[in-house]
Parts: sequence; C-alpha cells; structure tokens
Amino acid sequence: MTDLAIQFNKNSFGVVHSIPLAIPTPLMPNQSIDVSVHLHTLDPVMKIEPLNNLQVAVRNNRDTFYFSCLIPLNVLFVEDGKMKCQVFLATWKDIPNENELQFQIKESHLNADTVSRKLQNNNVYTIAKRNVEGQEILYQSLTH
Repeated sequence: MTDLAIQFNKNSFGVVHSIPLAIPTPLMPNQSIDVSVHLHTLDPVMKIEPLNNLQVAVRNNRDTFYFSCLIPLNVLFVEDGKMKCQVFLATWKDIPNENELQFQIKESHLNADTVSRKLQNNNVYTIAKRNVEGQEILYQSLTH
C-alpha cells in the first residue's frame, strides 16, 4: 500500500493535522507501524453537531475510507489556560447571562478538591471556590 494521506473535514474547533504523515512506503500486507498524527487548531471553524464530531478521510493507492469520531474535549484544552483571578473576574463580568453555564454534579462521592484536581489534570483550572448553602461552587477557566 502506498500514497497514504489523511484529511479532516472542517469542524467546530478547526482541528487539522499540522505535518504530513511520515509513513514508510510501501506498507506490506499484514505489516503494522506506529504513527503519530500531529494536530493543531488553527484552521477555519465550522460549527457542526455534535460539537466534538470529527469527520476523517484516509486515502491510499487503492481506496478512500471515511469515518467520523468524537474528539474528547479535554484534548483541545491547553496547559496555559489558568487565568489570574483579576482577569477571570473582569472576563466573567463581560459574559452575558445567557452564556453562563452551571452544572450540578449529583450523587458524587468526590469533594470539591478532588474534582478540582481531576479537572486540572485535563487542563481545566479552578480559579475560585466558595461554599453557598452547603454546596461547593467552583469557578473554572480553560483555553483551547
């Protein structure tokens, strides 16, 4: 098999491969190789449903294969997404009320600190935490 290539359709986050595939050719029958596809999010975006859907075409000298997959959103979050508290507050005040999202985690046996650590492992950062009527409220930031 020769002439391997990969292409992504326009997607909600502008995900594209950043360098051509480096695959030794020809690839022989039953031969397997490991390949990393380097991605970035600099392409134009087009909102699609579901939001994290990625449509992919893989082409070789014999055929083209089409499939779609759901991108785990946390892979799009970058490590420098933590905002300073003052910047967060200023940004928060500029967000229209209709764009504010709140989620209540029910039947969770995790405390707020454990949730914060798990989110931070996925580049979602806790900027502030407060207790309101016995419920812990976390304020988060992330960047993609």
